[in-house]
This record gives sequence, structure tokens and C-alpha cells, in this order.
Amino acid sequence: METNSFKHNWENLELSNIIGGKTADNVSFLELFLKDYMSLFKVKTVNPQCNSCLKTYLNDYKLKKQIMSNDSNYRLKTKYNGLPLEVSGKNSSISVTNNNLTDAYAKILLKRYKEPSLIFEKFPIEEEKKEVKKTSKRTSKK
Repeated sequence: METNSFKHNWENLELSNIIGGKTADNVSFLELFLKDYMSLFKVKTVNPQCNSCLKTYLNDYKLKKQIMSNDSNYRLKTKYNGLPLEVSGKNSSISVTNNNLTDAYAKILLKRYKEPSLIFEKFPIEEEKKEVKKTSKRTSKK
């Protein structure tokens, strides 16, 4: 296994495993993690001697990867970030943020907020078409 092509899923490892672990080539996981971190965040220096810094690096890395992996077609407006999924019921304890927003969560929110442009800054075009059809039906009845 080449060290340069080593890819690891850092978000699934504990800091202690990163600090003490090595690859089959005997390369430190910490060295590889810090290279990945520096590349992802475009920083030139890190402090591998500082445990609290390493914790922060790992947390920042996990958060960034989680955000990057969220492939939802929806994105909440900032003021609605943290919105309860439901007002009452089994999902009322779930707070929806852009980090955990899925298309399924968005569909549940759309039952409560009929106009997607009210709470979402990004949503599929189909939702916009549904919104236009509903408003045009309302205006044509008058």
C-alpha cells in the first residue's frame, strides 16, 4: 500500500486511534490525518503537539465532511436552521439543520410550510412548479 494513496475515513476514528495508529507501511495516522486536514482547510501549519488543538482539528474535519456529504436538494434559510421537524408527535424532538437535512425531512416540513421559498433558500424546481400551480388555482377561482 502506498502512503500517498492512503485514504482513511477519519470521521469514524477516535482521536486516540489517530494519535497512536499506523498504516501497514508504519506511517503515523496522525501525520496522514494532519495532511488531509491541511489540504481540506487550506492551512499551512498545524500544532501536532497540542491535544486540544488535535480535538478541534478532528471535530472541524468531521463537521466539514458531514456538511460536504449532505446531498439534499434542499437548504434551509439561516433563520430556520434548527427548526423542529414537527410541532408535536414522534418527530417533535428532532431539530432540522442544514447538517442533518434530508429530502425526507424537507417533505415533512413542506406539509407545514406550503411555500418552499418561505423556509428554503434552495429547493427543487418541481416544488416551485407545485407552488405556482396552487396559487394559480386559487386566483382562477375568484
